Amino acid sequence: MRVKWNNWMIDGPRHFTRMGNRKSPSKTDILKWLRDSWDDIPGDIVIRSFRKVGISLAMDDTEDKEMASNDSDDAASASSSSESGSDVDLDELFRNDPEDEEFLGF
Repeated sequence: MRVKWNNWMIDGPRHFTRMGNRKSPSKTDILKWLRDSWDDIPGDIVIRSFRKVGISLAMDDTEDKEMASNDSDDAASASSSSESGSDVDLDELFRNDPEDEEFLGF
């Protein structure tokens, strides 16, 4: 979308308001940019993205095991990426919020 916007800013029609400001692109142009941007995304990336967040077209739960194994793979890679020993457990950090302390600002 950004590339299409930049191209329009450089090469697009230059229509101006009465105050001298450049008019916005038409809704039709924006919708074409959006359609073209979606068309530029490979279908397999869309499918993998839906599976990654647990959305599947299989109504018979046949892909549930595959999605569960992907989740466990992600957890394993996340735990292996923080093996430095000095990392604070973020879950513990965020759950351990004393509510009786006064917030003094930033």
